[in-house]
Amino acid sequence: MHPRLNISSHWRFVPGAAFGLQQASYLGNFQVAIDKTHDFRALDEAMDRFLVELTPRSFSPSNTAHALACRVAHWVSAVQRQNRIPLSPCYHIRSLGHSKGPWQTFFVALPVHQPKAARAALGWVAEALTTLLPQETFSEATLDRVGERYEQLKRILSPFAMPGQNPVYIHQAAWDLDIPIRHLAGGAFLLGQGRNSRWLRSSISDRTASLGVSIAQDKLTTASVLRQAGLPAPTHALAESPEHACALASKLGYPVVVKPADQEQGRGVFADLRDDHSVVHAFHAAQKHSRRILVEKHFAGDGHRLTVCNGKVIGATRKLPAGVTGDGVHTVEQLVSVDRLKPVKRELYAPQRPVLSVDDEAIGMLAQQGLTPGSIPAPEQYVCLRRRNNASSGGKTIPLSLEQVHPDNLRLAVRAADALRLDIAGLDLLIADISKSWFETGALICEVNAQPQMGPQPVYRVLAELTGMVSRIMVHLVVVTEDRAIPSLSAAIGLAGRMGCDGVSTPEGIWVAGSRLSANQANGFDAARVLLTCRETGAALLFMSMPDVLRFGLPADHLDSVTVVGRKAGAIGPNQAMNELIAMIRPHTDHLHSVPGIGGIEVRRRSGHDTD
Repeated sequence: MHPRLNISSHWRFVPGAAFGLQQASYLGNFQVAIDKTHDFRALDEAMDRFLVELTPRSFSPSNTAHALACRVAHWVSAVQRQNRIPLSPCYHIRSLGHSKGPWQTFFVALPVHQPKAARAALGWVAEALTTLLPQETFSEATLDRVGERYEQLKRILSPFAMPGQNPVYIHQAAWDLDIPIRHLAGGAFLLGQGRNSRWLRSSISDRTASLGVSIAQDKLTTASVLRQAGLPAPTHALAESPEHACALASKLGYPVVVKPADQEQGRGVFADLRDDHSVVHAFHAAQKHSRRILVEKHFAGDGHRLTVCNGKVIGATRKLPAGVTGDGVHTVEQLVSVDRLKPVKRELYAPQRPVLSVDDEAIGMLAQQGLTPGSIPAPEQYVCLRRRNNASSGGKTIPLSLEQVHPDNLRLAVRAADALRLDIAGLDLLIADISKSWFETGALICEVNAQPQMGPQPVYRVLAELTGMVSRIMVHLVVVTEDRAIPSLSAAIGLAGRMGCDGVSTPEGIWVAGSRLSANQANGFDAARVLLTCRETGAALLFMSMPDVLRFGLPADHLDSVTVVGRKAGAIGPNQAMNELIAMIRPHTDHLHSVPGIGGIEVRRRSGHDTD
């Protein structure tokens, strides 16, 4: 029997938590027909050709239909993640048994950020498997066709991608640290719930000083503030023309740096320039990024990034320009050729590394080091071939432990962030040996970034610092089985008091500490989200109807208790809607109760009027 896969055409978007997922879900069915002895190794290797996240080999070998369904769920999410769409690794698959003939049907809940992106990813995986599943071996032409469709998928997914690397790292860290995360608006995210919530947009928090951010965006202003704080800042001036830039370079003394005054991430930066010709070329190139061009005295030292959060250095790296390491045998040109043949490192969200070449920039850098493309560098001698050390130019980032950084240099970073009143900052420090005090070696703060791009580890530490690892409040949910039945206001507030909750939400409104904060909401899900967003809420009691839960999912991914109330509450078994409700809820709470009525609550019909 040839293996086959059918993916249902009808999928349903659920914006809340459900079936154990940490975010919104996309619900549908897979149908699988496959031999019990099917070997997936060739298929896995073929799909791994296109995906950064390798296919897990831990899927159950005893049930090949289930193993294929799990692979499809993994591939659909993985292809979105590598295109910077934040998805948790969780998914839910449940067998619905055999339908007609050899087909086995599975109910599937996939994590989703944007339904259109999920649908496109499902289409690509389905098309790829239609091509690959019937074959035991795959020709290059077959794999090329799958690759062509993947390139088309990348263009479809592009509008849904997160800008930069910080947002995807923030989502992943939040899920791993069990911190609730939800998009607010304009690229800002809500971390946590109620009084334990924080806002974060990239690496700017709700407590980042806007004035400090404004100052950090201009290198001329930043240097002035740093100097007034007694910190080592650049000596530079604005150049009005190429001729003026050359005059400033002569006044400062070569070598110099030419760079925009208001750009980040190394855009338009040209360092270690040693003649007028190089300055003129750099001035014109920098003008492509900004009208305000600085000429700065060059400082000899290795680039380092020190990341500060809440008055602590939480991460340190050394940054090297792209280059090669000598072995005492091969020439620079040969070492570059070897580097080009190295396989690209599979790393999620990592920027694509540019191809290294012996071009004019490389030849100029070699000349400054007294080398030529034919020179043979000594063993372990690092030869720089680029002026900039940022990732877009192929720069290398070497993680450092904080123990490798001299305490004086750690204090320098903290003082620089504090000088600009920034709670989160990335300090770019030039220093010859970061293990030695800057008082001894000298150093230069070339930039203080108010919105630093961070790797995974600093992001984990930032979230831990912002939340103190206390991000949740107590949340209880009451589900009323009748569509428009709600408890009376007095009964709801009375029950909240007995349960130690100061916040109550129903479709009729939101109350905190006895005060009404909101008018009627469209449904119980929206009302619950409002209460959990409110910073006054210390503990929440949420009321939702069963139809609202089935349609929208849960307003939080963990609930301290869930109580199902109403005439249908005991109808577990033949009642399909009740069974689906329990399946949605059970993974999200350790305390699930189904009772006809609780705590004196009278279930009554909703009048459609305010109940104050």
